[in-house]
Amino acid sequence: MEAKGKVPWPWGADYDKPQPIRVCYPTVALKDRAVHFCGVSDILEPNAAWRAYKKELTGQDWDYDFRRLFYTWVPDVRTGKFSTWVEIASREKTCGGIFPGDLWVSPDGAAHLVWTERALDERLRKRFYPGLPQTHALNYAVVRAGSVADRHSLVVAREGESAVIPSCPRFQVTPDNRLFVFFFVSGTDAKGESVAENRVMEIYPGGSCSGQVKVPLRHPLTSYFTATVRGGSPPSETLELLGHRQATASMVSYARVRLA
Repeated sequence: MEAKGKVPWPWGADYDKPQPIRVCYPTVALKDRAVHFCGVSDILEPNAAWRAYKKELTGQDWDYDFRRLFYTWVPDVRTGKFSTWVEIASREKTCGGIFPGDLWVSPDGAAHLVWTERALDERLRKRFYPGLPQTHALNYAVVRAGSVADRHSLVVAREGESAVIPSCPRFQVTPDNRLFVFFFVSGTDAKGESVAENRVMEIYPGGSCSGQVKVPLRHPLTSYFTATVRGGSPPSETLELLGHRQATASMVSYARVRLA
């Protein structure tokens, strides 16, 4: 069977100059001919006032926006007909930031998403939204048949409360479909002590989650690949990692973590 299709970009009707929104850095999963696609907006700064002020700060005539997380899917890719884009999250009002983390399709066909989110661009705060506190979050959502069924934060660092910032979340799925999230945190804790470590937590059916557990790697990994089921690896109770060590970006390390 031969089929062709086209996925038009989401339309930014509320921008100063309405335009299509290029979606980049996607997490993609293919399962039983269904395709799930989730990515972040990646266009030249669409807010004229913010763009002009950024030029004052940097001297550059361009700056890209990564503020809106979009998802689309098709139950059978052979039809070539993807669903209407769903906006999963947005930090458009305060010039924040979003970056995709991972995507897992559960046995019931639901798409589980995880991403990191920053509330605002602190360079612009004094002029455009004075007094607004910064937050950094690791967020999670479940999308069923093209609609968001659940969405909440797993980890949040709020200015004035916590400065331990989560990043680089990745799913690990076990053979019995338990769902874990592995991630890196950095910053300072409530005692003012420096923190740089990998952690893992489990997401339970229904969306609740376990506490965070430190993964005792001698050299924490700041960015990494995993043996993901999205790439064809089987579910496993062993998390396999390949990535960069903290403070030594030129060195690539391999680690195996047994999830008890």
